[in-house]
Amino acid sequence: MVSISEWLSESWIDIFYALVFAIAAALVIDYIYKKIKHEPKILQKTIPARSRKLSAKLLLPNNNEIRISNIENILGREDFLGAISGDDLLYIGKKHFKIIKLEDGQFIEDLNSQNGTSLNGEEIKGSGLKKLNDNDEIMVANILKIRYSLENSSKNMI
Repeated sequence: MVSISEWLSESWIDIFYALVFAIAAALVIDYIYKKIKHEPKILQKTIPARSRKLSAKLLLPNNNEIRISNIENILGREDFLGAISGDDLLYIGKKHFKIIKLEDGQFIEDLNSQNGTSLNGEEIKGSGLKKLNDNDEIMVANILKIRYSLENSSKNMI
């Protein structure tokens, strides 16, 4: 009769391989289960209710435009390459202002830039979020005048 310690000393490699195989098999089964299982509707992510998709753009002086497509859009120096001279770009911060979408529209906020941002002639630096309306004029660092344009059309319907 073989004692447990003798059996372990002779079979430890077999036990090790069996454990590795069992762990690998469990991981594969778990992966397959997660891929094929159906998530109950109660656990699925809520879809925001919107009757229309809000789409906007910034119209630059060189006839280019910047689409505002994300919930939060941070704009700065690199976004305006080609719109003004390279020397004038230095007056615009790397992260100068942001435009964010909220339930009741889009808003602009200066990101504590050194040379400020104006909305329709009013300095907004340090004043928090300001609501944007169609055809608003945004002056970036008193050097770049851009226009906010809102697009609401039937092609944007969800």
